[in-house]
Amino acid sequence: MINLLIKQPLIDKDGIFLFTGALWDVPPGEPDALIFLKRIRKSGLSHTIRSTRGNWAFVYWDTRNKCLSFATDEVGEQPLHYAYINPNIYLASEIKTLVSSGVPLRSIRHVKPCNIYRFKAGLQISPRGLLTSHNRWNSFNPDKLRQRIKKAVKEQAPSVDLRNVGILISGGIDSTIIACEAALLGIRRAWTIVADPNSIDAIRARIIADKFNLDWTIIIAQPRRPEIGIIMGGSF
Repeated sequence: MINLLIKQPLIDKDGIFLFTGALWDVPPGEPDALIFLKRIRKSGLSHTIRSTRGNWAFVYWDTRNKCLSFATDEVGEQPLHYAYINPNIYLASEIKTLVSSGVPLRSIRHVKPCNIYRFKAGLQISPRGLLTSHNRWNSFNPDKLRQRIKKAVKEQAPSVDLRNVGILISGGIDSTIIACEAALLGIRRAWTIVADPNSIDAIRARIIADKFNLDWTIIIAQPRRPEIGIIMGGSF
């Protein structure tokens, strides 16, 4: 499939449109953003959002109705963030963009995939329907999943020097399972990064390290303002 790039935003007499992501049913040779906009103009915003499959996020200014609308795909794979500071609204695909523009971090919200957002004399949030799943949970086999994780860890081990690789343990179930399988393969180095050595995460990580006989190091991070971490993390 050919995915053509076009210059954004798309601007005409009817509005302004910004789009990111990819549609799964776009005809070859046509840009995703243009197709999405055509669907909005033809079938309406709500119908287009409900019926379009893919990973996407958009912002649309309707010139005629003086309304700004935005939303993401049904699982929120393409992120979108906003801050409503009456009477203004701020939008960006990354939190650091808003923070570096001077928007207070405490005001930033994540666009939820189950909603449609409209901004016209105030912000309106309306549900778009819940995501349905066809997975057969009654027949789910956790043992098969565990074997897949074991296989994945085992396949990665030969590609690294076991003396120079380690495990980042958070104290949660995911990193515990990985630590268990990695320890069986001979990986012994492990780290945990916390702000408080007496936190529950640090205590759990220590128990896990002792259980699997890991060479464990706890790293105490010095707390900083979250805004600094967000901006610097994006810079580097």
